[in-house]
Amino acid sequence: MIKNKQHWSNFWKSGQLTSLPEDFRENYNGSIQSQWNRCFEQLPNNSKLLDVCCGNLAISLLAAEFSRKSNKNFELTALDAAKINTKSIIKKHPHHKENILKTNLVTDCEIENYNTLNKYNLITSQYGIEYCNWDKVANKIYSLLNKGGQLAIICHSAETDIIKKMKSEQKEYHSLINIGQFQIIENYLNNTISYHQLISEINNVQEYYRTTYVNAPTALVKSLYIINQNILNTDEKLLKKLRFV
Repeated sequence: MIKNKQHWSNFWKSGQLTSLPEDFRENYNGSIQSQWNRCFEQLPNNSKLLDVCCGNLAISLLAAEFSRKSNKNFELTALDAAKINTKSIIKKHPHHKENILKTNLVTDCEIENYNTLNKYNLITSQYGIEYCNWDKVANKIYSLLNKGGQLAIICHSAETDIIKKMKSEQKEYHSLINIGQFQIIENYLNNTISYHQLISEINNVQEYYRTTYVNAPTALVKSLYIINQNILNTDEKLLKKLRFV
C-alpha cells in the first residue's frame, strides 16, 4: 500500500515527466537514457514491456522512442498507484502525444492488485518500486514475467547524496509542520482563522525562521520565508481575492 498516493497524484498533475524537475528539463537523458537503451536493444521485436510506478510515463516514452528508431514495435504498458492524467502530460509535451497515446496506461492501481493475462519480456521501474511492499511486489513481478523475462530497475542507493538530502529535508518538514507553517495557510484558506490571525501567526513563524536559521538558512526555509513575506506585504482585500483564484 502506497501511503502518499495523493501527494504523487498532485505532483504528476503538473505534466512534469520526471520526479527530478530541477535536474531534467524534460525526460531523462545522458547516462540514464543510455542505460535504458542498453536494456531495450537486447529485446526481440514485438516485445511486451511493463513500467511499474511509471509516474508521467518517462521510461515508457524512452522505450517508445527507442522502439520507433529501431523498428522494434514494442507493446508498452505503464502502471502507477497514483492517478495519472495523460491530458496534462500531452498539454505540457505535445510532441510526445503519439507515443503517450500508444502506451496502455493503468492508473490508480498498485502493482500487487494489477490483474492481467499478459506476460512481459521486460518489466522496468525507476525511483519507484523500491518504495513498495517488496515481499508482495516480488511475487507479483515474477508472475508477470515471460519465461526468460527480465526486471530492470534504477533506484536510489541508501548511501547516495540524494537520500541523505531527503532524510535531512524530512526532518526539516517535520519541524515546519510542528511550528504550524502549513496549517496556518490551510486554516486561512478554510476560513478557520481571520486575516489578522493569519498575519499574527505568520509573523511568529518568520521570527522563528530568523532566530533558528540565522547562520545557515536552507533552500526550503529561504523559499518559505519569501512566501511568508509576500503574504505579509499583501493587503487584506487582495489576499481574499487570491484565496479564491
